Amino acid sequence: MGFRDLAEVAGVREPKVLPIHGEDVAFPGTVSAEIGARMMLIYRAGQAVMADPEKAEAEIEAITKNGLTQAAVDEMEAALLGDGAEALDRLQVWGAARNRVISTLTVWHIVGQEAAEAVWEGKAPTGAEPAPANRAARRATGGRSSAASGKATKAPSRSKAQTRTTTAGGSSAKRKATGRPAGS
Repeated sequence: MGFRDLAEVAGVREPKVLPIHGEDVAFPGTVSAEIGARMMLIYRAGQAVMADPEKAEAEIEAITKNGLTQAAVDEMEAALLGDGAEALDRLQVWGAARNRVISTLTVWHIVGQEAAEAVWEGKAPTGAEPAPANRAARRATGGRSSAASGKATKAPSRSKAQTRTTTAGGSSAKRKATGRPAGS
């Protein structure tokens, strides 16, 4: 048996259609290799942060070192949305809702439709359940997530008082344990 064409096997050329405010909005079914590489960088960073939120700052730094600037992210989003961006604007899909569309499309291109449907519904993609929030919680569950243990686990939270000082670009900045600047 010979290989069938990739378009037949993966449906890569077909537009990705999402239902938005009663309309089926079509987005490009393919992206360039460069855009795909950017999506992979962001997706892998997201997976690493889900596995260990304490690595968020390091992952953001790694993405930045790989040349992923805001302009590059904007270009990636434009490629993902294509002509669908006009429909989103017309339907007034902004902020968190627009980010959900972008996240869904990113996962759809990288992992597939089933995982994208989970993202669309606000769930972790199949097989990618987030790990407990910190090492203490993982140790408490024996390295298992709440779904694996059958018990609800609650990760200990950090108090607002737990802060650390980091150096970013030569200046000292007070940051919460989450890696966000204080006050944000």
